[in-house]
Amino acid sequence: MIVISLYVDDLLIIDSSQVLIEQVKDEMKQAFEMTDLGKLHYFLSMEISQSQEGIFICQRRYVNEMLKKFSMENSKPVSTPLMQNLKLMKDDGGRKTDEKCNDLDPT
Repeated sequence: MIVISLYVDDLLIIDSSQVLIEQVKDEMKQAFEMTDLGKLHYFLSMEISQSQEGIFICQRRYVNEMLKKFSMENSKPVSTPLMQNLKLMKDDGGRKTDEKCNDLDPT
């Protein structure tokens, strides 16, 4: 089974057989103008590293871009974004909202 993922103008072809992948790429090149960028390194904000041990995916670059965008690159890292020992409750005492009522609508 071959998997083909298309996102805008990026095409990702996945299969355990390199021969089948090459056949699909050759057929696609005959029908469409395309460039083979080789092994996958970056796709949809994910960094992909392939080795004999396996395939590893991370979003380090994306996270660093977001931290820089919001001027948080020097923030202190934490293992979890929640306060320690915070007890979560279904009813937190906040005001209930009515999805049918719009406070901005004067009528």
